[in-house]
Amino acid sequence: MLKLLNRLTWIVVAVAVLAGISYWTYRYSENERLIRKLNEEKQHLQQIVERITSQKRIAEMMLTGRRVEQGVPSMDMLFVEYARDENTPASIRRFTVSGDKVHIDAQVIQFDRGFVSEGDSLRGVSVALFTRIYGDKTPPEKGEPIDPAGAIPDVYKGADPGAAAFEAKLWSDFWRLLEDPQYAKEHGVRIAQGEGVWWPPKEGKLYTLSIAAAGGIELKSEPVKGIYLEAMKRLAPDTQPTR
Repeated sequence: MLKLLNRLTWIVVAVAVLAGISYWTYRYSENERLIRKLNEEKQHLQQIVERITSQKRIAEMMLTGRRVEQGVPSMDMLFVEYARDENTPASIRRFTVSGDKVHIDAQVIQFDRGFVSEGDSLRGVSVALFTRIYGDKTPPEKGEPIDPAGAIPDVYKGADPGAAAFEAKLWSDFWRLLEDPQYAKEHGVRIAQGEGVWWPPKEGKLYTLSIAAAGGIELKSEPVKGIYLEAMKRLAPDTQPTR
């Protein structure tokens, strides 16, 4: 009888130990799953933040000459517009503007933040179309055109055909996006408006125009490297700057 009780006691203890092990194994697995899930959610949120706060380089400018003609200062500007990959110059042009400050006007389309946060292939980043450049001594309406109205800009070359066609349609109906909220909603557009940046350019500086994924155009400057300056001068069209 005593042996039987001892045996039963050991069986009960063994069952309890196994139950305890199973419980803690289960709890450990659950904790692991929870930690893994939290890490995945954190990663996803970080990716959303990165997409929303990211920027794309769309153009670079630098001052290549300055002079005074009949008492009016003028500046020669090298303008390099980049393709969608941010690395390939889509067009390199030279402009002469009158004054001490240069103005760049553009049309900007900002998409609904949901498309931006999810990295939508067509609407995952704001887009901009440059319209004109002019100096502070020139009325805006007499500014030089940059991307010609009614034509497919050079920046579309090499782009995904679907994205190019989608954006081309938006540009052709740009002001309708502003005046017709339902039409804008159908295309996932949050804001469609004209924007401009202006500044007094200085020698030896490279000015970068970027488009924020969820916002508008931003301007930054940095010292230009001599090798870059020479390369850009050689790539520039061998023509007189436009006026």
